[in-house]
Amino acid sequence: MKKNTPLTIAISLLLLSGCTTGNNPFIGSSTTTNAGDGSILGSESNSSNIAGGDKLEIGETFYFYSINDFHGSIRESSKNNYQAGLSRLVGRLHREKEKNPNNSFIFSTGDVWQGSLESNYFYGRNITEVMNRDFDAACLGNHDFDYGINYLEENIEIASFPFLAGNIYKWEGGRATDPWDKTQASTIIERGGLKLGVVGMIGEGQTTSITSSMVQNITFINPEQNAIREAASLRNQGCQAVILLIHDSSEKISQGWESWPTLKNYFDGVFCGHNHALESELTEDGQVPLMEYYSNGQGFSSFSLKWNGTKMVLDSMENKSISPYTVEDEWVNETLDKYLGSDEFAAISNQVLGTAVGEFNSYTEIPHLQAKAIFEKVKADYPNLVCSLVNNGRSNLLNGQFTYSDLYPTTPFMNKTAILEALGSEIKNETKYSSNFTYTEDISRYASLNDNTYYQIAVIDYLAYHQGIYKRYDYFPGLNNGKTKILGEIGDFPGDIMASYIKEKGTIRASDYQYQDQGFDLYRSSY
Repeated sequence: MKKNTPLTIAISLLLLSGCTTGNNPFIGSSTTTNAGDGSILGSESNSSNIAGGDKLEIGETFYFYSINDFHGSIRESSKNNYQAGLSRLVGRLHREKEKNPNNSFIFSTGDVWQGSLESNYFYGRNITEVMNRDFDAACLGNHDFDYGINYLEENIEIASFPFLAGNIYKWEGGRATDPWDKTQASTIIERGGLKLGVVGMIGEGQTTSITSSMVQNITFINPEQNAIREAASLRNQGCQAVILLIHDSSEKISQGWESWPTLKNYFDGVFCGHNHALESELTEDGQVPLMEYYSNGQGFSSFSLKWNGTKMVLDSMENKSISPYTVEDEWVNETLDKYLGSDEFAAISNQVLGTAVGEFNSYTEIPHLQAKAIFEKVKADYPNLVCSLVNNGRSNLLNGQFTYSDLYPTTPFMNKTAILEALGSEIKNETKYSSNFTYTEDISRYASLNDNTYYQIAVIDYLAYHQGIYKRYDYFPGLNNGKTKILGEIGDFPGDIMASYIKEKGTIRASDYQYQDQGFDLYRSSY
């Protein structure tokens, strides 16, 4: 999806690195928490003078587990890679915790709800209820804002564990002002004689990876200094161990956080997320694990720490997959059945839409299918429509008969479709990412676009209203001065538009939605 492409991230980082302290709207991005003598607070805190250290026996071990980027993957699935489903995943974590209940902790590093009909239909509430049994804390991810702030607050309210995000700030008057009051930066958990500090952060600037209307009044500032400050505070409060949960890549931390001599001065372990990668690395001093395990419930990350009498030392680290042979959890199944077992939900989710001939890939056939479905729907009311623009899909659609629940994860976001009147130059700038994300009907008429001519296009709202870190429209900058016009919006979600399109056809063939050079000059820069 374009919101996660390396190019987009690279551009964001370039913009951030070019900001000076004088005009940077992100407060705290160049400050250091000092003890007053030039040293960083907390740099000597992980030592024998920690309060409560005498409560721990030498060699006592504590176990830490985390999931990342679960994306609502409640059902077992093999569409991309094997996804075990919520029952197997949480059941396995529950059994791990039962082995050492006083010395075990379970976390999440964000993007937990968005991604499936089984989750989105209930706005993630069913997943939160399942997490309440065993999870100790979670940090927020960018996709946790996709339902809107109100639904996010509802999940925070029903959770028995804290959601952490210490670098979310209010956005007022073109700059970050005060900390957002819906989440906290850290929490302290006391169990098994251990006083554990847990810090939660989200990657800087990830508001650009959220539909802009959902985050107009907040922004995500530099997490590094906020994390340092919070870790120092937790150490000074007597925490023998401090863990960082962050919805950002381990590479950002290991290569980009340079304000401390060693990460060990602040954190004993880091669980990451956001880039859906397999990460299991140590800091240069070999003391602090930075871990992440792919996405969608394929498995989890874990490490253990051992008390040596003066401080915590790394004992083990491992990423673990969940297999089809992993036992499901009866309690989880019963909890989910209260939601998924209703006649109302079953009628929607089990609705057969059609038959796929061949596999529809999330980066090729799926977006082309989606773009064509949107184009045909909008064209009925806007006969001068030039093209439609979407993102890549999120999941594959396999060969054979499929239901609405099967189709839904391919385009899970609750986007509207905006009809814009935009300059040819703006359209070219967007469609250059891939022709698979664009559809046009009349090749001969639209063989090229004039940079200075206005055309009607249909665009999902994430792309249409995308904003940069300064809350300015950047994909269609004409919206900033009113030159690009919003002609209307369609409230039907892209998945529903696709479903209607497919039901009319009955059978869809992957070969009909593969990339074909449609003649647009604007495509050619991508190849």
